[in-house]
Amino acid sequence: MKTKVLFAGTPEFAIPSLLKLHEHYDVVGVISPPDRPRNRNQVLPTPVKAKALELGLPVFTPEDVNAPEVLEELKTLGAEFIVEVAFGKLLKPAFLDLAPEKVLNVHPSLLPRWRGAAPLLWPILSNEQETGVTIMLVDEGMDTGDILLMKEVPIDEKYAHELHDELAQLGADMLVEVIDHYDEVYEHRQKQIGPHTYAKKITKEMGEITKDDTTEIFLRKVRTFYPRPGAYFFVDGKRMQIAAAEAVNETEGLPGAVYRSDKHGIYMRTADGAVLITKIKPEGKREMNAADFARGNQIIIPTTID
Repeated sequence: MKTKVLFAGTPEFAIPSLLKLHEHYDVVGVISPPDRPRNRNQVLPTPVKAKALELGLPVFTPEDVNAPEVLEELKTLGAEFIVEVAFGKLLKPAFLDLAPEKVLNVHPSLLPRWRGAAPLLWPILSNEQETGVTIMLVDEGMDTGDILLMKEVPIDEKYAHELHDELAQLGADMLVEVIDHYDEVYEHRQKQIGPHTYAKKITKEMGEITKDDTTEIFLRKVRTFYPRPGAYFFVDGKRMQIAAAEAVNETEGLPGAVYRSDKHGIYMRTADGAVLITKIKPEGKREMNAADFARGNQIIIPTTID
């Protein structure tokens, strides 16, 4: 008989874990937040709920997952494990008691490094060399539970969306490793050791490019914030989102100035060098090659960002 697992998750990051659990175990239910306005005020299900319905799994969308009546309903499912992936809600002791010492969380960082809201993005923005995935026991705190399994991943020059997909799949694979060998893994669990850092929520304003940004910071912003919320600058009051860029060994123009465009793209001076913008998303338009944008739009050279 397959192990019974109850799953709780919300965004795209959680879907590989749901698929892997569905492949290996009996997913007796999926918990996700209620449908809300998400895309141009369209009321839509979460990505996890949509995938669960596609798989034919029972779905629960309570406003309060810790409410007594909700816990009574979930208790009838008889879950042996509960797996939480980017669910976004703190689970209270009564919820954790549904599967004592078997409520697991897939967290995309090397805990206790980067607890909190945006653990996947902050290592890129902070110029760290590696990140990873931690499978931990869930307790009453925010990402404070014992570590069951941890694996490291080099960041290299990866964009956030690339790292997102890699860590999501790694976390899914690690879940199976943990559940299949749970007694041994649990016996060797470890407390989180050392200082922790908090990955605060990312805001749109954090992606703005300024004339004071060095080339390294410029490129880190692009890799961190693409595709959402985006690294961007303003020209004549219009927002230009950068989808791809690379460093070039030039020092023409003043910091913050777009000083040339050619068949390769648009060149911008940074505080200590220059970058070539190769893909761009102008306000109100689709993403395109920067060279195509430059050809189709009059860019006064030099143009200084607002």
